[in-house]
Amino acid sequence: MRIHVRSYRYVYVAAISAMMIAMTGSVCAQTTPDASHNARIVLESVAPKLTDSQAEDVIGVLERRMSRFSADQSSITRDGDKFVVEYLSVGNVRQTALELSQFVTLEFIYLKNVQSQKNPGAAIRLETPEDSSKPYTFYDSKNRPVPVSTVIDRNRPALLSAKDLKSNARGDIQRMQSVVNIEFNDQGKRRFAEFTRAHTRECLAIVLNGRILSVPMIMEPIQSGHAQISGSFTPASAQKLADTLNAGALPVVLKVVSITP
Repeated sequence: MRIHVRSYRYVYVAAISAMMIAMTGSVCAQTTPDASHNARIVLESVAPKLTDSQAEDVIGVLERRMSRFSADQSSITRDGDKFVVEYLSVGNVRQTALELSQFVTLEFIYLKNVQSQKNPGAAIRLETPEDSSKPYTFYDSKNRPVPVSTVIDRNRPALLSAKDLKSNARGDIQRMQSVVNIEFNDQGKRRFAEFTRAHTRECLAIVLNGRILSVPMIMEPIQSGHAQISGSFTPASAQKLADTLNAGALPVVLKVVSITP
C-alpha cells in the first residue's frame, strides 16, 4: 500500500506541474503581444531651399533625438526640404513627431538696463516671483509694468546659446528643486568667463523659447564653464530639456506634414 501511495502522489504532483506549465505558457502568450508597428513621419522646413549644410545639421539633430524613441530599425532621408523618418514604433507616434520637430532656443542674455548691485540706478526694476512657476515682472521708475520684449534688447545678440554647450546636460535635484546642469564647450567657456569677469554683480537672463527661466546675479567670475538652469521643472521635464539640449538645436523650424499610422 505504501508503494501505491507514493506512486499516486508522484503522478498527482507531476500532473499539477504540467498543468501550471501549460497555464503559464498560455498567460505569457496572451500578455506579451508584439505591439510594435512601422511608423512614418514627414517633416518639412518652414524656410524654403535649404542648403546641404543645413540639411545635414537637421538630419544629425533628428538622428540624436530619434535615439530616445527607437534605438534600432530607424532611417531618416531627405526629400528636398522634407525629411522622412521611418522607424519601428512601440509608442505614441504623434508625440514623437512633436518632439522631433520641437524648435528649442536657449539663450543667455545680458540685462544691461535692469537694476543690480553694480547698477542700482538702472531704469528697470526686477521683481522675482516667490512661485517659480510664475513669470518674472519688470517695472520702470514710475512703477509701471515693462514688457519682457522691452527688457530683452534684441538688437544686441545673445551672449551664449545652445550652440555653445557640450552634449552632457543632465537633469538633477539641488536644494529640493529640479534643475538642469550644463557645461559650455571651449568657445562658450571662454566667452562666459570673460563676460562674468566684466559684469560681476550684474544680472543675466536665461531664456528658453522666449520665456525667462531665471535671472541670476553674477557674484564672481565663472571660469569652470559649468552653469545651472533652474525654473519650474519637474524631474521629468528637467531631464527632457537636458536630452533635447544634448541632441542639439535645429537650424531651421520644421513642421509636421504627415504621420503614418
